[in-house]
Amino acid sequence: MHDYGEHNVTFEQTDGLWRVSGMFDLMEAFFGDREMDISRQTALYLEEEDPELARMFLRTDLRLLPARPRFPERFSQRTCSSTGSWCGSMPGARSTSHGGTLG
Repeated sequence: MHDYGEHNVTFEQTDGLWRVSGMFDLMEAFFGDREMDISRQTALYLEEEDPELARMFLRTDLRLLPARPRFPERFSQRTCSSTGSWCGSMPGARSTSHGGTLG
């Protein structure tokens, strides 16, 4: 939990394009709510001041596996609490000095 990122994926080149072909993380293996990792990784990209990467990551994840009902509320809370310094402007989120949206 809490460490989904480039260091936990494998890539494959197909037709000249690279794509993620697998994901692994054996350090803290468990079954849990994927929204925790989505929120944390998004918050980390935003802290690194890369909102475009955060948007791309979040949109791709949600396109592949749609969110459960009330996801925006949980996402806002979890993103804020993941790092303690960034809060997105999704419904229910607190204001932030970084501004911007993930929409």
